[in-house]
Amino acid sequence: MKCYIYDSVLKTPVKSVEVVQLLDGKHIVITMSSVKGYFEVSKQTKLTMGMESHNLGNLILLKKQGYLTDTIEIYGNSNDLYKRDSIFMKRSE
Repeated sequence: MKCYIYDSVLKTPVKSVEVVQLLDGKHIVITMSSVKGYFEVSKQTKLTMGMESHNLGNLILLKKQGYLTDTIEIYGNSNDLYKRDSIFMKRSE
């Protein structure tokens, strides 16, 4: 998954957005957006339940001070066609 993050009003890139995955109840920062607002998530994390691992829909949070936290839900695997997107974050009031 390759994405660019932009300010919803100014349409400019938003840098240093934390890309966070909720895994086993913990928030884990997996990457941050670049100066151009770009980030990439190269693999899906599996949820472990006892002896079994499950590929579930992943919930990705986008967090930056001064902006509303946004979410992305990812389903499927690396063979799916979904690869790129642009996300427009709203400023908090």
